[in-house]
Amino acid sequence: MSQRIDERRITGNSILYALPGATREQVVAAGDMVPLNVQQVLYDFNTPTQSVWFPTSGVVSWTTRDLEGHFVETAIGGREGFIGVQVLLGAGKIAGHAEVQIAGGALEVEASRFQDLVHDIPELLAGAHRFILALVNQITQLALCNCLHPMEERCARWLLMCQDRVGADEFPVTHAYLSQMLGVRRASVTVTLGVLRRAGIIDYHQGILRVLDRATLEASACECYGIVREEYERLLGVDRL
Repeated sequence: MSQRIDERRITGNSILYALPGATREQVVAAGDMVPLNVQQVLYDFNTPTQSVWFPTSGVVSWTTRDLEGHFVETAIGGREGFIGVQVLLGAGKIAGHAEVQIAGGALEVEASRFQDLVHDIPELLAGAHRFILALVNQITQLALCNCLHPMEERCARWLLMCQDRVGADEFPVTHAYLSQMLGVRRASVTVTLGVLRRAGIIDYHQGILRVLDRATLEASACECYGIVREEYERLLGVDRL
């Protein structure tokens, strides 16, 4: 836990990057760099949260479910923040689920150690609070989005949010997973991706999606994408996720 970690591996995270150098080293020394593997559950419904994660790469989905076990995504996250906000808010459990959808890496800090850090480091606490405000805005905006906007616009918004966090034009995604996250039939996702592909906006082959025309994809998305992104930029002081 006390070994020095190469800072180049953790400065991809917006909260950690914003900390003063010596403070950042203190936070990094309190945790371990760990891989984030696809479908890895970081915390589950009403189970104790043992750690907090600061992703430096990869994508994580926050989801909720009904009594029949159907999942719907409530938010998407990655290197702009941290996973485990319930620890900061003093709740050991939460009625939610966080799962890795695109592999990456993170600084993992034990929950009790994280509580000590935010108590001792005002800059870390302030960054965490700003991130929670941005996250709450995302959750409320996506609630509106999922109720009011066409599936095609929601799909484009989701692809853009995912691309922002990956930081690349190409990333893995399956029709089945995307349909689950958007709460729609798989056939609807297949049709929508087919339309985007024929228009030259994306390419899709063997589970790998590539964004070919970012500007047109943004024009195809609902306004929720821009609203959510602007709040992250405003609150976290980043030009790009």
